[in-house]
Amino acid sequence: LGALGALDRGARGGMTTRAGEDQGAELENPQSVEEQIKSVGLGAGALVVGITAADAFNEYAPAGHRPVYFLPGAKSVVVAGGKGPTAGAWRSPNSEVMEAIGYDFRENIAVHVMADFIERELGYYAIQAPSLSTKGHQPPMSMMLAAVLAGLGTRSLAANIILSPEYGMLYYAALITTLPLHPDHPQEKDVCPAPSCVKMYEKLGTTPCMRACP
Repeated sequence: LGALGALDRGARGGMTTRAGEDQGAELENPQSVEEQIKSVGLGAGALVVGITAADAFNEYAPAGHRPVYFLPGAKSVVVAGGKGPTAGAWRSPNSEVMEAIGYDFRENIAVHVMADFIERELGYYAIQAPSLSTKGHQPPMSMMLAAVLAGLGTRSLAANIILSPEYGMLYYAALITTLPLHPDHPQEKDVCPAPSCVKMYEKLGTTPCMRACP
């Protein structure tokens, strides 16, 4: 209730948080807050949820494509992974299905629910990270990079698709927040490629997953 009251006061006077004016202050129990946020995301339909620091993007993403560019004072990025379109949507002979009703991405719903939780219950700013290209093929912010930094998977031989060690290919969405959180660690071992796939790729220029991917 205290956080709710703080956010209500912020709506009238500039987003005062439970940590006061300093949004970079540590929470009393940050680990429990991280687990709460992940639980909210998983309950909203995400298969996996990971966290990375906002400044972790600085080493890889050019200016204009980093979290702080979209939310001043950004401290953390929370990433959700989901299955994406339904199996039925993939099998439809009508290509418009994937554009119109096939993109029922549950990871986006999970991100919105977590962002609402952060603002409503914790009193920090949160926004969905923009991922749809507005100019050319360059997205405002890379969800593949976000997923790797948050420890949800690693790049694969198949068009750099991010593969989860538990679920394989997933779709990713993320939120940016001024809430300071302890980040997860990137995967230490690549999910792909397996040694047998490396040999097959060197000899034939393809792998089993690349040959099977629609």
